[in-house]
Amino acid sequence: MLLGEISGALVKAIQENVESVRKGNIYAKSPPDEAGTLPSIFVHIPSFTFDDAGLGGAGAEVKEEKSEAFSGNGERTAFSLAGKPQRPLIRVEAPPGQVQLENIDYRMDYSKGTIVFRSAPPKGRQNVSVRYNSASGSGRTREVHLGAVCNVDVWAGNEKQRDDIAIDVIKAVALSQEELSGTGMQVRPVEGKDLPDSDLPKGVRVRRLVYSVEANLQVKVPAARIERVDVKQLPPK
Repeated sequence: MLLGEISGALVKAIQENVESVRKGNIYAKSPPDEAGTLPSIFVHIPSFTFDDAGLGGAGAEVKEEKSEAFSGNGERTAFSLAGKPQRPLIRVEAPPGQVQLENIDYRMDYSKGTIVFRSAPPKGRQNVSVRYNSASGSGRTREVHLGAVCNVDVWAGNEKQRDDIAIDVIKAVALSQEELSGTGMQVRPVEGKDLPDSDLPKGVRVRRLVYSVEANLQVKVPAARIERVDVKQLPPK
């Protein structure tokens, strides 16, 4: 859940439940310096806090399994995978049903993503299959807890219109609480206030609705890939 997704989810909730403002006038951005078309609504996040929700833990393991198939011609022994695999490969068959063993039937160059068979697989269509975990897609997830202040600014040409729309927005967010919670967001109302006319474009009346939003951001930490192991014999002491 990114900051843009938080404001975007609130904009969607308002667009679907507020009929007094055109959908095209409901924005996920900070208010402009000029009035523009009224009435308008601006959803923006002026500040947020974050902390490691998984502090002290390694996080959940994530694996991205892939499967590739090749056609043997009876002579070819080397086949290049589309991506680099994580060590070891999950399963290699050539032909289907005949399992091949690493370092016995084939060797794998993990740095290049190339598998080389000791004997050429027989001729056949898609008769060499390789299953593996992608090195780029594997790793562990960590959760970062976000606490955001979200402002919903209602812009209108007069106070009555401003206040009526503000009530519509409050109802819209309340009606969308369950749906927002399903996306991982906890939205709570904090306060409503009028912004001073001196800080606004001429002829604009603004009511700011302040919400507190909590969400968890998942971060994937890629798994370290062992591409080469060097064994060096040390001289006797």
